[in-house]
Amino acid sequence: MISVLIFVFLFIGILQQVSAAPDLVQVLKDAGNTISGVLTPIAETLLNKKADSGDLFSSDTLLLYFLFFVLLSIIVWTVLDTMPIFYTHNGITGIVSAIVAIISIRFLDETWIRSMVLPYSAMGVAILSLIPLTVYIIWVEKVFRSPSFKRAAFMVGAVVFFGLWVFRSGDPQLGNAVWTYLIGMVVLLLMMIFSPLIDRFQHKIAGEAMHSRLADQSERHILNEFSLLENARNHGMSDSEYNRQRADLERRMAEINRHRSQATG
Repeated sequence: MISVLIFVFLFIGILQQVSAAPDLVQVLKDAGNTISGVLTPIAETLLNKKADSGDLFSSDTLLLYFLFFVLLSIIVWTVLDTMPIFYTHNGITGIVSAIVAIISIRFLDETWIRSMVLPYSAMGVAILSLIPLTVYIIWVEKVFRSPSFKRAAFMVGAVVFFGLWVFRSGDPQLGNAVWTYLIGMVVLLLMMIFSPLIDRFQHKIAGEAMHSRLADQSERHILNEFSLLENARNHGMSDSEYNRQRADLERRMAEINRHRSQATG
């Protein structure tokens, strides 16, 4: 309910700004100022922190406190929503989540907030710096079928990363971040060395998956034959013929299970 009221209030404020501003850029600016003007006093009141640069989005400290508050509220809400006492009362779940998040974040020292940012920064650096490398590896795996071409492509990539590391090592703007080039080179060299082993492993997994699908199809077919056999017995099939066909189906089922055991073993 609280989130709905906040959304409605923001929406009305944006509509007022839109109706008064003819220019689209000015509309967006006014919408951003409206959102900031609403969220800043809310964040300052809930978290007992003042915006040191005028508003929420210009104050790094208040923004960090507010984002951690929102993140923790969502996590607590998700956990509480799985509990029978809460999942039928969304309003209570939201209130309890907000209270827990406020108590947890409001009294944290700024040093703790700053220290908690570091893992997120490290994660961002790792993900964003590895995206080009990951895309290149996937491209090589998809485009080249020959192991020799794959290894040559990985070697070319490693040489490029090595060249970047050598020629950008003295760049003061990069600093220690230049080591990401060296890490990329090492990863590509490892991919070049272990590429045949990776290919064999992928082929093995694909073969096992195909055999598993075939075994499942055969099992469903045999189970269907069991059902037909029981139906035929109910309609007058002789016991000797029934026993013969059932023994054959059981043998085929046992053979499928044996192949599965060998594949998983």
